[in-house]
Amino acid sequence: MGAVLRELTREEDPFEQEAEKLGSLAPTGEPVKWFFDGWIPQGYVTLVHGKGGTGKTSLMASLALSAAMEETLFPSIAFTNEYIETALCCAEEKSAVIQERLITQWGERSGDAFKGMDRITAYPTPHPLMVRDEYDEWVSSDFLDHMDGRYDMLIVDPLNMYKGTAKLSDEDDCTALMNILTEFSRDSDCTVILVHHETKGTQGRSGTHAGAAPLYDRARSVIQLEEVSPGTVDVLHKKNNHGPLQPTVRITRRDGALHEVQPEEEAGKAVGAALEWLQAHPDAQVTIGGLKLGRGDDAKAMLAHVKRVCPGSKNGEVSRAMTEATKAGTLAMEQVKGSNGDTKEVLKHHDYTTSHD
Repeated sequence: MGAVLRELTREEDPFEQEAEKLGSLAPTGEPVKWFFDGWIPQGYVTLVHGKGGTGKTSLMASLALSAAMEETLFPSIAFTNEYIETALCCAEEKSAVIQERLITQWGERSGDAFKGMDRITAYPTPHPLMVRDEYDEWVSSDFLDHMDGRYDMLIVDPLNMYKGTAKLSDEDDCTALMNILTEFSRDSDCTVILVHHETKGTQGRSGTHAGAAPLYDRARSVIQLEEVSPGTVDVLHKKNNHGPLQPTVRITRRDGALHEVQPEEEAGKAVGAALEWLQAHPDAQVTIGGLKLGRGDDAKAMLAHVKRVCPGSKNGEVSRAMTEATKAGTLAMEQVKGSNGDTKEVLKHHDYTTSHD
């Protein structure tokens, strides 16, 4: 006699028991909390990467002090939480150097900065974040366990010096590290910020190097620093699992302190610098915003001058700003008579004028 087949009930089928209809789940009612609004979520891992010398350490230390003082340092990267305790693991810079930078950053408010720095604890010795146990499996290190419950934010800078014997070029090692840090951040409600140097030449989808792809894939937010000119960087939001990507922020260093550059203000200064150069070189021939004033060699000299005056500007941005001004009618050529009766073309833009024979 053949066996009689019957359909398993939900109580008997283990797969049906674990299945859930999304519509039947009650909303958690717990929106994501942010340390820095839209940029760095609380209780998750954020990756900050860029080439050496782009100011990653200075920016992260400045944001840590901003959080400690419960104040916003850069308008577009607003602190939106209560004051926090931060562990700053920075093996490349001496603690005294970082302290001096932060004092310079806050200028006349250095006294307030000192109070804020009481909430930042530096760990200058590079201890590993994970180690292998007796079964040759990766587990969290005593150093990482020490952080549990002590701090609200953990900044690791640079990650390469805290990896221990792990190889960031090895995908399995990198995945294990991110799994351990993700579990740590979730269980301790500690925001982890990993500062990672890009490797020249071999760029993967992570924007770092191919073997480090899990850093990008498993981080909830990814921020890249890209140099615009010496002392000026663009802060680019490359990934955000909890909301939209934030607009690019430009940061420049003036008198030893970091400042956010407002794009409209910078573009206006750049246009002004270009017109001032033209005023000093009335025989120059350039093409601006569709106004054909001649040769390209003079345009290069003009843009070099703009770079000196506005180091945070880009050639393309200057051209676009002047093109927009031309379309809006605020930048135009006008025929005027000079004092000797000769007719000249004058390039006018708001308070700036320059003649062109």
